[in-house]
Amino acid sequence: MESPAPPPGGEPALLKPWFEALSWRNYGTDKTLGASETVPVEGMPFDRAQRVTVKERGNPFYFVAAGTGALAPVQKGDTLLLRVWLRLVETTHESAQGRVYAYLQQSQRPFNPSLLTPVDFGKTWQRFDLPFQVTTAYAPGAAILSFGAAERKQVVELGGVELLNYHNKLGVTDLPRTRVNYDGREPGAPWRQAAAARIETLRKGDLRVQVTDAAGAPVPGAKVAVRMQRHAFAFGTAIGNDEWLRQDETGAKFRQSVTSLFNTVSVENGLKWKRWETPAEQEKTLRVLREVKAAGMNVHGHVLVWPSFTYSRVDLTKERGNPAALRERINRHIRDITGATRDLVDEWDVINEPWNNHDFMDILGRDEMTAWFKLAREGAPQARLFINDFGILVSPEPETDGHVAQYETNIRLLLDQHAPIQAIGMQGHFGGAGNAVPIMQRTLDRFAATGLSLAITEYDFDTQDEELQADFTRDLMTLLFSHPAVDRFIMWGFWDGAHWRNNAPVFRRDWSLKPSGKAYRDLVFGAWWTTADLETGKDGAAVARGFLGDYEVTVTAPGGRRAVKTVRLEKSGVTLPVVLP
Repeated sequence: MESPAPPPGGEPALLKPWFEALSWRNYGTDKTLGASETVPVEGMPFDRAQRVTVKERGNPFYFVAAGTGALAPVQKGDTLLLRVWLRLVETTHESAQGRVYAYLQQSQRPFNPSLLTPVDFGKTWQRFDLPFQVTTAYAPGAAILSFGAAERKQVVELGGVELLNYHNKLGVTDLPRTRVNYDGREPGAPWRQAAAARIETLRKGDLRVQVTDAAGAPVPGAKVAVRMQRHAFAFGTAIGNDEWLRQDETGAKFRQSVTSLFNTVSVENGLKWKRWETPAEQEKTLRVLREVKAAGMNVHGHVLVWPSFTYSRVDLTKERGNPAALRERINRHIRDITGATRDLVDEWDVINEPWNNHDFMDILGRDEMTAWFKLAREGAPQARLFINDFGILVSPEPETDGHVAQYETNIRLLLDQHAPIQAIGMQGHFGGAGNAVPIMQRTLDRFAATGLSLAITEYDFDTQDEELQADFTRDLMTLLFSHPAVDRFIMWGFWDGAHWRNNAPVFRRDWSLKPSGKAYRDLVFGAWWTTADLETGKDGAAVARGFLGDYEVTVTAPGGRRAVKTVRLEKSGVTLPVVLP
């Protein structure tokens, strides 16, 4: 693989080649967190790479890092270009992406970084061009260039590192910058036309409004205003108890945004075992559930069994050597929480993340998963029951990914044992470039073959590129809305002011709308929203083809006679009789 030459005029800013200048020990604050080694590389513009292993996730990111202090002096205002090749070897992260932070800064406080940016990448070598302007002068030996990897448990490789100084000859915008992309992003991508055709077939129905007078005679020439009120497809978000319950302007804005933008909510943490059995948290959660149900929202419950000691009650570890006691504690929890929320929760993640959370199955056996589903059905007879896991739709290599394979194996085991499972949750925590649309479609098709419904239960996209975030959100939503097995798209938070990654899909912290938020609104309340103004014919009928969901229909006849009706539009179509007085 050849690497295009950088623009002419750049002077090397590294005093030595990367591997001669590389310093490892100076950058690992906790040496037990990670390790580093040099490995050979073939078929690339460089013959060796630095392999960095993060054994345990650290905070901050620079606790495991590789870098150098052998930098030439630079002046404030100089334009530099950092070029580096990166590759992921393995990770347990939800996004299936590697991440390092590239930074150039003073080696001592106050640091004054001129470059500090996360870089996400996959399992194929990729070159990144990162131009930046120096914000403060660095004397020889007073600055470091480094790559911090401790944010994720991962094994990554980096090579081909170059740092070039263009001084004032070129500006940042004159230099190449890696534009992260994904297959299927292009406007004319073949999948778009097919998806649009499927949406027209799958997500729409015919609404026939039949208007008659009191004697049953057709009323021609009546005006019929068809106004969609709510989607049948679930568009949702996770919400925190504290944000929902805030009694100030921010709380009011939060609640108004939830109820106007979404029809489904997932309580982010309040239904997790640790929180649920804390009396104050349980009281908050029940209050939130009652209020969101009163607002007409559907509630997705997360989660009944997160099958590890780490994410369950702290005192549960004492039952590690007593399977019967452990089983009883888990079963009691399922009965308790489903009983208390029976009229408030419409669907449940019965099991969450069994790929890397399997303590309970290791002790009780894999068949115990079926028992949990059956208990959930007893406790919540009307609820829809899910299994849920990360790393499925985000996987760039699902055909060979052991995580994806095990998820399918677990699902088919549950089906073979007649567990009352109804839906498959795929979390959808994306990073880097997201994932290729054709790959995601294959993954959806693979799991749809189980005969179960599919749902994205925890969507977000961690990137600083708002244009990329917007395009990927639009394309993922379009793919999902066009797939016959998918009926839910739930964000894991929508506002940067209350988001686990501070990078939500809809609003910035100041409540300004992000490009991805505009993409969401343009689809859900624009392209996929039906508003029609019709007139009845001689037979007193008017027909609209609309997106499935709830409608308000207002009929006004000549002379001022008027009637307002509500109706649910199903895929099979519906006839709404309207009798005018």
